[in-house]
Amino acid sequence: MITSRVAFQHARTTIVVCFSLLLVACEGRVTSDLPVVVVTIPPQAFLIERMAAGLVEVRTMVADGQSPEDYQPLPQQLAAMNGATYYFSIGMPFESLWLPKMLDAQPETKIVAMHAGLGSDSGDPHYWTDPRKAIVLANNAYARLQTILPGSEQLLRNNHADLIEELQRLDAKIEALIAQQANNRFLVYHPAWSHFAARYGLQQIAFEHDGKQPGARFLAELLALGRKNNVQTILVQPQSSIEHARRLARELDARVVSVDPLGYDYPENLWEVAQAITGALW
Repeated sequence: MITSRVAFQHARTTIVVCFSLLLVACEGRVTSDLPVVVVTIPPQAFLIERMAAGLVEVRTMVADGQSPEDYQPLPQQLAAMNGATYYFSIGMPFESLWLPKMLDAQPETKIVAMHAGLGSDSGDPHYWTDPRKAIVLANNAYARLQTILPGSEQLLRNNHADLIEELQRLDAKIEALIAQQANNRFLVYHPAWSHFAARYGLQQIAFEHDGKQPGARFLAELLALGRKNNVQTILVQPQSSIEHARRLARELDARVVSVDPLGYDYPENLWEVAQAITGALW
């Protein structure tokens, strides 16, 4: 209990310090005349920018190479929220800690739950890895963009329709690709693909569970499973430490392939991921 209390006080102090630095950093920040929308991850930015077509300034909190699961915003990243009209959340755990503090500093910023309606029992917040759920994200963003950009209804409507059509084509293309496969399991380090797997009838087997590193016993079980099924590929993501995956790959004489759930160009990236996953099935 004492340890937990100390940790909480440390986290609270960190938040106060960061927001103090935020206010200092914001004094000299140059802003545009466009409405400022802050998002958590790059795929959100892609969806919004495709629809808004340069009529809003989109800022992304989680930068390339950072993991949204254990994200700690840097002062300059917090400064990016200065003047934000809206923050579009995505359901990442850190948001529940940082967004209330952001609102204390910037009470005029409105929070939009871009993931509204996507409640998940899996505990995996990577909703966008399922194109059908990405459509829900796009629809939620579209509804709010109409409020942010009055007078641009026709542009938004056309861009939204084009985006939804593209996402539907992506979904159909991935579904056709998966349907050709005889196998349905794939091995990953971080369980970021639960929604993708559920959408296409696949089974994701992960090293990591609840953010915890795999123990020796579990690694031994994975090694036995991999040998039994002649696993040739282990999927990792750029945001995670992958030493355990590399070690297991050496034992299995398998390759390690990186797939990124946070790639900005959502359709292109997810199609590349789909091809990588089908190449890793066993």
